[in-house]
Amino acid sequence: MGKSKSFTAYVQETFYNELFDAARRFVIRNPDNLKLKLRNVINPGYLELDDVHVQHVWVHGVESHRTMISFDVALMLDLYVHESGGRRDECDICNPWLMVKCQGDMARRLSDFRIQSVYSYEGKEPTGNRLDRALDDSLVPYIGLDQLDQSAELFLQKYYPEALTTPMRIDPNVLAKKMGLTIVQQQITPDSSVFGQSFFKDCDEEIYDGITDTMVKRHIKRGTVLVDPNVAFAYNIGTYNNTVVHECVHWAFHQRALLLEQVINSSAASIKCMVVGGAAGVSKSSYDWMEWQANSLAPRIQMPLKPFVEKVKELYNEYGGIGKTSEIDYIQPVIDNLAEFFGVSRTAAKIRMVDAGFETAVGAFNYIDGRYIPTYRTFASGYLERNQTFSISERDAVILSLTDSELRNRLESGAYRYVDSHFVLDDPMFIETVDGSETLTHFARTHMDWCCLVFDLSVTSATGEKYHSECYLNRDRSSEVALVPKYARSNPDPKEQVEIEKRHQLDMMEPLQNHPATFHGTLQAFINWSDMQLSEIEYNANISDTQLRRYRTDESYADKITVEMLFRLCMAMELPYPLSKELFRMARKDLGNTNRDLCMLHMLMVGVQKERYDTTSIFDLCNQKLMRMGEKPMAAKNKE
Repeated sequence: MGKSKSFTAYVQETFYNELFDAARRFVIRNPDNLKLKLRNVINPGYLELDDVHVQHVWVHGVESHRTMISFDVALMLDLYVHESGGRRDECDICNPWLMVKCQGDMARRLSDFRIQSVYSYEGKEPTGNRLDRALDDSLVPYIGLDQLDQSAELFLQKYYPEALTTPMRIDPNVLAKKMGLTIVQQQITPDSSVFGQSFFKDCDEEIYDGITDTMVKRHIKRGTVLVDPNVAFAYNIGTYNNTVVHECVHWAFHQRALLLEQVINSSAASIKCMVVGGAAGVSKSSYDWMEWQANSLAPRIQMPLKPFVEKVKELYNEYGGIGKTSEIDYIQPVIDNLAEFFGVSRTAAKIRMVDAGFETAVGAFNYIDGRYIPTYRTFASGYLERNQTFSISERDAVILSLTDSELRNRLESGAYRYVDSHFVLDDPMFIETVDGSETLTHFARTHMDWCCLVFDLSVTSATGEKYHSECYLNRDRSSEVALVPKYARSNPDPKEQVEIEKRHQLDMMEPLQNHPATFHGTLQAFINWSDMQLSEIEYNANISDTQLRRYRTDESYADKITVEMLFRLCMAMELPYPLSKELFRMARKDLGNTNRDLCMLHMLMVGVQKERYDTTSIFDLCNQKLMRMGEKPMAAKNKE
């Protein structure tokens, strides 16, 4: 469908004659009430209305009626003002404005259109309740982010008031019945790409027939809501419940918008809601608002704010309690319990907790690189913006560390490691080894703003659509949202983070300034600095004791050593990047420019997170990481 005609344009084209006549009568009866700006005429006499132009229309829904609207039309007049008595052949063209108050039923295509009043207009917007009645030019309600909870509450007061008095699961089928809707479980398309479809008038519609595996035409009555049962099988019952409530929102809030579509296009009879977040049956311009509202209001209806907060506090007392344990240790069972109690998905419960002010939920159930990373939170409330995160995938970490010059400069200081999907300060306060694997300390996971770098997220998907405003928080296993990170330059660093970075830089000064002026001497100095046994370095680098002895005692081997071997030695000694870079310089070698070299350069900048370090050498860990990056592993036997 093409771009929707606006309601303003529709009023201008459809009711021009009625508006002209109303303006002409007002001019005749109220000449003294017109604000006329005269230039040539001294004594105005005969007024001649030549034309009228609709400049703006303010639309309001009639609260007691889903399809009735009232609308205020700002009308500009082309008015000829003639000189009184005809003594002079003079006239002025003036453009006074009128406000015309109208009303009509969209279900009747405004066939009952009537003008209620007309008065002179001086440029002030008509007053009205913008929350529950004001509509935009496509007849979609104005509902801002700060009005969502109140809109959900008004909806529940009308259709499910008991849900506002005590925490409870809303039965979506009962809700639909109260609204006069008929829920039919029916696969709508062969691929189940449409999860729900609401019908706003009787029509014949092609629906998928599973028996014949074909699309067949069926007569469907107004007020029918089709819901694909495969949604529940493919995702969970919470998604099915949300689908029904989502369609109820369309029915309660968007009938007028679809009726406007039907005036323009008689075949528009329903709204199809796509699994990936799109919609069909309405124009693109109308869809953006309607889908955002349905996706945003549905979970707020299922989890109204006050009862939801009451239930969260009850669970906090049950699982943790003040002073018993850290919030990050029980936030996951709280989220899962909320999802089960309210009959919603885990992601919906998590996002609702964040909306309700429980920021720790942001760090829970983040599924990255095939696993849920440990839960975390910030020490300072409100540190992260809605579209920001500490957590990025290994692939994104590699790409950004090599392509973002500002991030790369920061990582090259040697102060940060990539651990548990975060760029974290390399300090025992924040990184520990548990059962042979490196992970963030409990202190780090409760002070992420002290130790981790921040990234901005942008949202993409297979269709290129943002299907709801909370995509940034949807990082669960089942999420189909693609989140693209970018290093956040604007976030101020806490003083604790700045102090630790400075300490790292000072620690590098002594070995960088006080090593011998030879490759083999520098290597031996850095071995001493690492405080590692030679056997440990040989094991980590997968080289023989003979090879290592030659490199640290014979300067002629500076010309023979390969770039790969230098990488292996640096990573085996766990040298910070500044020392690694200096060792390459002393060997008169470049860091390399192939994809494989760049991947190893990334590992030099941020280290290699140890996994099962008791049985796996750093050499093997590096090879595992190279293969995850799609690169050829290092050879086990050195050819030198």
